[in-house]
Amino acid sequence: MYTAKHMKWWGWGDEEVRFNSSAHPGLWPYAKAVLGVEEEHQNTPPVPIEAVRLREAIRHDGFLAELRVTMRDDQICDSRYERLVHAYGKGLRDLFRARRGMAEGAPDLVLYPENEHEVVMTIRAAAHHDVSIIPFGGGSNIAGCLERTDTRRMVVSLDMRRMRRVVAVDTESCTARIEAGAEASFVLTRVSPADSISALREPAAVFLKGQRMPARTDGRHAAGTDLSSKISLTALPSPNSPVKES
Repeated sequence: MYTAKHMKWWGWGDEEVRFNSSAHPGLWPYAKAVLGVEEEHQNTPPVPIEAVRLREAIRHDGFLAELRVTMRDDQICDSRYERLVHAYGKGLRDLFRARRGMAEGAPDLVLYPENEHEVVMTIRAAAHHDVSIIPFGGGSNIAGCLERTDTRRMVVSLDMRRMRRVVAVDTESCTARIEAGAEASFVLTRVSPADSISALREPAAVFLKGQRMPARTDGRHAAGTDLSSKISLTALPSPNSPVKES
């Protein structure tokens, strides 16, 4: 089973990666001069995860029963860590609160659908039981779109990072339909054979389950976004290249 890694719950980047300020002695003096900061550098680490304030989760047994018809237990998560990771995005106001243990806006449940059918069934169950769904990722994590505004209803975070299929490739227009959780390195392994890949011409676009994302040929991440992670496509198959099923 594929399990994608999350970024730090309190910041950007991998959990095991830390910024070593001692290796960049000129950074703080530069920041003070440019920003007009008068105070000396202060170390303000995030609070321990055990100290983060989470509201008691709202539970809807009818909704959960419907989910379990199509989803496994490992796709339905209510742990403290999962709720915290999906509580806020990565904007300044989000990280300010997360690092200080203020996570009252955390969802009650986190779901990891693995195909379109599970997404559809989740939305139907949510509509039937008056449950609020918040898509996680795809720019929503820096635009304030993860903010919980309803404290009465059950709120669910829908994380589609496990959806990674290359659905279709149009070699005529140089576009592809790719599920929302795919990463560039994985996408290119779905195209076969490798020696028949032709360069992607610009302008082109990648269509991700209804969302349009510009694709670049220079290896950088695309400026657009999907519902879980950014994709940078550098190539598409030639007309004689089949697309592998994931």
